Amino acid sequence: MVPKRQERQPPQPVRRLWIPSAFALLLWLAPQVATAQNGLVSGSVADADFGVAVSNASVTLEQSGQSATTDKEGRFVIENVPPGAYTITISSEGFVTERYTDQVVTAGAVTRLSLNLTAQVVELDTYVPPPDDFTEETTLGSLEVKSTAAAIQSVLGAEFLAQAGASDAGEALTKVSGASVADSKYVVIRGLSDRYNVVVLNGARIPSSDPDRRAVNIDIFPGNLIENLVVQKTFSPELPGETTGGYVNVVTKAIPAENFAKISYGLAYNTQATGNDRWVRNRSGGGVGFLGTHKDRSISTTLMNTPTDGIVISNRIQPADGSKASDLFSLGSVNRGTPPPDFKFSASAGARGEFMGSPAGVVGAVSYSKKYRYDPNKFIQSADKAGGQTRLQSQFLVEEGKEELLVGALFSAGWQPRGEDLVKFTYFGNVAAEDLAQYAIGTARPIVDSETGIEDGGDIFSLLGDAAGGRRAEIMEREVSRYVERQLHTLQLSGQHFFDDGQDEFNWVLAYSRSFQDEPELKITNIKKLLPLGRYEPIDSDFFGSPIDRIWRRIEDGNYFVKLDHAMQLFGEQDEGGSARLHFGGSFDESWRDFRADTFSVSTNRTARNFPPAPENDAADAVNLTYTDNLTTFLDDPSQLGPGDSVRRIAAPDIYEGTQTTLGGFFSATAKPSDGLNATFGLRVEDYQQYIDAERNFLPNSYPSSVRAIVARAPNPVVKAQTDFMPHFSTLWEATEDLSLSAAFSRTVARPSFKEVAPIALRVIGDPGQFFVGNPDLESSTISNYDVRLEWNRPDRDETYALAGFSKLIDKPIEFRSGSEFDTFANTESGYVWGWELEASKGFDDIALLQNVTLSGNFAQIFSGVEILRLSQDWLSRRSNGLDTERRLQGQPDYILNFNAVYDNEDLGLFMGLFLNVTGELLTAAGSGSPNAYELDTLQRPLTTLDFGIGKEFGPWKVSLRAENLLNARREEFYSDGTLRRTTRGGRTYSISISGSF
Repeated sequence: MVPKRQERQPPQPVRRLWIPSAFALLLWLAPQVATAQNGLVSGSVADADFGVAVSNASVTLEQSGQSATTDKEGRFVIENVPPGAYTITISSEGFVTERYTDQVVTAGAVTRLSLNLTAQVVELDTYVPPPDDFTEETTLGSLEVKSTAAAIQSVLGAEFLAQAGASDAGEALTKVSGASVADSKYVVIRGLSDRYNVVVLNGARIPSSDPDRRAVNIDIFPGNLIENLVVQKTFSPELPGETTGGYVNVVTKAIPAENFAKISYGLAYNTQATGNDRWVRNRSGGGVGFLGTHKDRSISTTLMNTPTDGIVISNRIQPADGSKASDLFSLGSVNRGTPPPDFKFSASAGARGEFMGSPAGVVGAVSYSKKYRYDPNKFIQSADKAGGQTRLQSQFLVEEGKEELLVGALFSAGWQPRGEDLVKFTYFGNVAAEDLAQYAIGTARPIVDSETGIEDGGDIFSLLGDAAGGRRAEIMEREVSRYVERQLHTLQLSGQHFFDDGQDEFNWVLAYSRSFQDEPELKITNIKKLLPLGRYEPIDSDFFGSPIDRIWRRIEDGNYFVKLDHAMQLFGEQDEGGSARLHFGGSFDESWRDFRADTFSVSTNRTARNFPPAPENDAADAVNLTYTDNLTTFLDDPSQLGPGDSVRRIAAPDIYEGTQTTLGGFFSATAKPSDGLNATFGLRVEDYQQYIDAERNFLPNSYPSSVRAIVARAPNPVVKAQTDFMPHFSTLWEATEDLSLSAAFSRTVARPSFKEVAPIALRVIGDPGQFFVGNPDLESSTISNYDVRLEWNRPDRDETYALAGFSKLIDKPIEFRSGSEFDTFANTESGYVWGWELEASKGFDDIALLQNVTLSGNFAQIFSGVEILRLSQDWLSRRSNGLDTERRLQGQPDYILNFNAVYDNEDLGLFMGLFLNVTGELLTAAGSGSPNAYELDTLQRPLTTLDFGIGKEFGPWKVSLRAENLLNARREEFYSDGTLRRTTRGGRTYSISISGSF
């Protein structure tokens, strides 16, 4: 039995010291923050008609008489300005003099302005815009790429997310060069899967609620709650050491520029699901409910306390709470329904005011959406390689229905105690739920003629099509129902403070997060069917598992996160030649997990003579959903339970608890010897400890002997500890005002997750004959990263071009292995990823017919490989089965292409956009097995999606129409020898929404 958390004593090096130390440091800094100073006014002056810089313009503060003259780039600075409200006058030869009133200068702050002058040849009245028309905004209207000495960043603003129709952060990330999203949840950057990427919320780590992944599911962040989405594709020392592919920072809304309220409602029609009366669902209604239904489906105390291999219900024994077998399994049965349209609703509001004489504000937002999906023609089959020949192991035709819920809530309060300093409190919470139902017909082993007993080599398509012709065979019907509910709740307190006229900066973050994944229902029903008789028979043990399996799972994760960092100017002025800057700090990151899974089954000794019969002429109907009708009746009446009928626990609960602690520290120094050249050198050090304590499984004889042997000899508890040193060097050369070249080198790590090393055996979801086994011997990977980027940015012509190259050398990469008896994770000897990216963006405001049109796109080509250790079992197995002993790295696409064509006319309030995404072939699972039977590598074919959107403003209201997945391309997976593995298609979606902004 696993000890309770308070009784265990895993390594606890410094957690109790860091949190009070952090608060002590913040208290020490408080009087420093309160120091008052005069302000500084800086900005730029541009031609109002053409947007070009105006040089030699005079900028004057009327109340103080202070003034400055713009340089050749139109920039100016006025220092030592007393706090107060000013009228600013701008004049230049050939332009109309402009006056901007009520411009507020705050003590110790930098007031940044973007001002315009109108040429005298245009006779216009003097226009005095409100401050919000020219004060810098934090929201970015398009995808912005920014190069610095330390990193390359892509920033997606809230407006761009709305234009692209991104309902969540996952859909938005597909617009970033070199980025893709697997299964709509897991971010892949530059060919590296989710384990090599870090997703944070406002700079703070949050726990994953997915037991199968180390990274956070990116689809849990609703698009309307995001202010900016920042993607950094190069490691720098202040980032976590696992930032190999990229670092994704989801930035939520803070202090609003003004009071606002927004509301939006939309409906969507999916061509395969909406209004289709053949949509499959859970028989009892099931569904995701209004805010999730896991409490209604929670496991009963009777079942939780059932001993291993103990009978819960039979004709002789009834549970104390009076429940019967139907209470345990009726939720899992499948039938048909008619789904309504998809819909979504969002609302947000913000208020700006003052607190203790300084600017403050609050923002609140909610988001709610439901989607319904249906695939009537999903196909799944499995195969392995033996003696150089491919052998089909199973084939299923599947109907799949799905209902999805995503609810998000955000509350943020900010305060600017002085200048641009900011203290911010954030609460973010969400619920993501999925209710899935499947009906499948096929075979769980090679098709054998039931009369001759000889494998006939046919497939399920020909078998069903020839059923009426007298061909005899055994097939299987299967129903799967699964409900998963994920929750995330996080509290954050953060601060950003500036000193010495903004030359020094101090940042801090304190965060506490909890996440949950409840899977109260995973039910799998199997029944054997004889063709052409259309007769049902009980499943025999050598065919495929038990008639019914029911699994409950629950994962609870938590996280403490503290980060402090300070950037200070050593000498010179920031961003000017002859200067140097120092950046240092540290972080404390502790996560824990509690996991439990319980597995039960129905067993029966009924014979074909008294088993529920199938309807006549049922054999040719590949979709009848009849067996559960009969079986539910059988279970609803306890008197029908025979001497061999029972519901029992087939194995001990799978239980493990784990903690992992990362203590990090870093420093970096940036030197800028001249205006066009700077370089950064830094080092990050992380001390990492992982502790996993699993309850030793009792595994029944029905589990494969290989699975039982691995679990029996695995160490328990599993303890891992290491210290990693991660250097970083980068440089940026601005050859001209428009052209820059950057290069970087760094070293990072990739560490195993709790599940990947836990010494337990788990049933694979949706596949009763397969298991997952943790690998306690799994080691961390070390990655050497090389990056170079050439960027040509011409704002006067509204165009940007960039060419980048990258290389990743991976020592002991961690990869998923799919075997004939069980799945696991393992290290390979080494691997590599290298490639190049091209980005381009071009506006056409100088062409009358193409004004307001912007074309942008990016293309990334990626190459990878894995070196399998010579003479290892994997190497020998692949070679003996005629497979290549070298292969690509798991999870990386060969190429990624994005193209966006946007028309945005602010005068007409009209927007139109076309968005294309193409993801190349990728390896979804690496094969594994023995020399006698080796499961092949699985790859996904190239996939293309095309979306279109149009929106029109009518005063404060906006109406939007969108068409998503216009090509409705089929997602296909295949084995490395070309044999089809899986196909699915999601349908086109057409939506309309109306939103108001007040």
